[in-house]
Amino acid sequence: MPSITNTDEVVGASHSLLAAQKGNHYLLKNSRTFVSESETGLTWKDNFLDAMLLEITGNWNLVDMRIPAGKWNYFGGKPCSLTTDPYPEDIDTQSLVATVIKPVESVAHALMDEMLATKKVDGIIPVSATDIYCQSGLFTSWLLKSDKNCSLSP
Repeated sequence: MPSITNTDEVVGASHSLLAAQKGNHYLLKNSRTFVSESETGLTWKDNFLDAMLLEITGNWNLVDMRIPAGKWNYFGGKPCSLTTDPYPEDIDTQSLVATVIKPVESVAHALMDEMLATKKVDGIIPVSATDIYCQSGLFTSWLLKSDKNCSLSP
């Protein structure tokens, strides 16, 4: 570990430590209550957010993940009112969760086989519900922030 040799380095190290402590305090104070929020204030429980938080921290006490009977999808509960219910499972969330909770080898192989089975003629695997919805014309462009992303016809 490098040694601190001057006042500026002491101040910088102190600020870094304080920021880390504040961040840790925030995570602990808000554990199991994290939600995603739209620009209009709509909130929803988000499996992808919890999976990323779990991957980064390794702390199961921070997240409220309910392991589904089937596959994972983006929403950790009832989908927000701006999409379909039920919301489809997606490879993107499924893959992230699988890297975090490490399924047994047979389940991992089955998941990979299923992913490869969705490969298009051009070799691209649709990884998220966004890809699926764009192809069907159901996804609204404001969620994607660009009309260009959803220009495929059904």
